[in-house]
Amino acid sequence: MGVSKAIKEAITEAKICLDTKGVGWLINDLNVHPVGSDKHIGGKYVYDHDKNTTDIYLEPKTDELSLTTVFLHECGHRLYTEEFTPAERKEIRAYYNKLRKRYSLPSITDMIDALIGEPIEKFGVVQKVTRPKKGEQFWVFELDSDDVIEVEGLDSLEFFFYRHSPTVTDQQLEVFPTSYSYTDNMEWFAEVFAFWCEDDVPPSLDKFLSRLLKPYARKTI
Repeated sequence: MGVSKAIKEAITEAKICLDTKGVGWLINDLNVHPVGSDKHIGGKYVYDHDKNTTDIYLEPKTDELSLTTVFLHECGHRLYTEEFTPAERKEIRAYYNKLRKRYSLPSITDMIDALIGEPIEKFGVVQKVTRPKKGEQFWVFELDSDDVIEVEGLDSLEFFFYRHSPTVTDQQLEVFPTSYSYTDNMEWFAEVFAFWCEDDVPPSLDKFLSRLLKPYARKTI
């Protein structure tokens, strides 16, 4: 099954970003596979140590992040898993844990409660939130524009509204650009690596990542 035009364009855009940072080699010997949007994975990285093969699976459409950013995220996983030394992974864990202590993520309940009466970019002002009934998955958000947003599952809900909630500070958004980046140090690195490749991180993270990745920066390919 061939990849779509959207995926090809995303890979081309990601290659430019990676080359700019000197890590364009990350897409060498890489197998990219499309998956149906019903899989709800966004992207997935798989490394087979025995066969020494790297595969990335991409949905043709994502909710909040561009397909380019999702692909860069998976390249970050490749870097973390296949290239970094144990000492480098330990340094990432320590940096991540330091940030977690400094910035705590609001609970999903606090996020939702804070959204009532607040404008959601491109959508409207939230008037009412209906939680899923027993056996159902969808949260329903009614807006003053008479539009309705349905978000399936708690993970998707948190991801979708994290960047809109007034309980999330600008400082948190700088170092944890998505709620998913709170998951663990590996997901945090993959997320901030993607944003770093797109020149969208604060100076403190830029300094940390530039120093960490200096040994891996090579000539563009």
